[in-house]
Amino acid sequence: MLAFLSSLFINGLVTGSMFMLVALGVTLFYGVLRIINLAHGDVFMVGAYMAFYAGTYLHLPYWAVVIVTMMGCAVLYPILDLLVFRRLRGSELGPLITSVGLSMALESLVQGIFTANAQAVPSPYLNNLVNIGTVSVPLQSLLMIPLTLVVVAALYVFLRRTRTGLMVRAVAMEPRVSQLMGVRPEYVYGVVFVLAGLLVGLAAATMAPELYVTPTMGVELTVDAYIVVVIGGFGNVEGAIVAAFILGLINSFVSGLGLADWATTIALALLVGFMMVRPSGLVAERLGVRQ
Repeated sequence: MLAFLSSLFINGLVTGSMFMLVALGVTLFYGVLRIINLAHGDVFMVGAYMAFYAGTYLHLPYWAVVIVTMMGCAVLYPILDLLVFRRLRGSELGPLITSVGLSMALESLVQGIFTANAQAVPSPYLNNLVNIGTVSVPLQSLLMIPLTLVVVAALYVFLRRTRTGLMVRAVAMEPRVSQLMGVRPEYVYGVVFVLAGLLVGLAAATMAPELYVTPTMGVELTVDAYIVVVIGGFGNVEGAIVAAFILGLINSFVSGLGLADWATTIALALLVGFMMVRPSGLVAERLGVRQ
């Protein structure tokens, strides 16, 4: 019994790590640009197909697959910003509605190139098991946890200790005032798109080997990411981190009890509960703002 619970706990941490990397991008988008991007999960899906192509057809070593996927998503997002989001600066509903169309367009494009068949991403760590007490866990899964912790620490240092990070927080707090102080908002917005691409690319490259890659895989992940963001507090990085692990553990334990089909329903019920009891989320503080 203890081994079973330990396995569910570790799987929850792994799932929570994936949610965190994806939700941090959503948090940055809302915290800095004030946009709700419903195509974020589909960029994860595109990154997963990048990993599939790089590993299966280009035969790159896995570490190179991770780098290529991160760089690919970091390049893709500024292109999407240039073609789609930049024209909608300042609009509240425009980015939301447009991102729905962008989501469908990305899914159709990928399906046209790779078909709708599920694909497997190769990894040398997928079949390597690591024994933690009485629990055997794939090395591929364990890689997610330390990688995520390193990324979160790096993001924290970037936002708190670097000049560019302070500019990001200034724009998140008050874009007009920061512009008067010499900060270029468009430069900051570009940094945010690149950061979101790097985060979602890392999540895609590390989790894709454990998932079957399909053109529609990003839809459910988008839902999970926004559940995390709302529970954690819209635009709040610390809240998103905590909420990601909570949702990951819930998903793992619910699935372990044979109720996998109910995982999303339970997560949505938790979301509704938080909106009723604490609508500001776990942490009522937006990126760059202390109340």
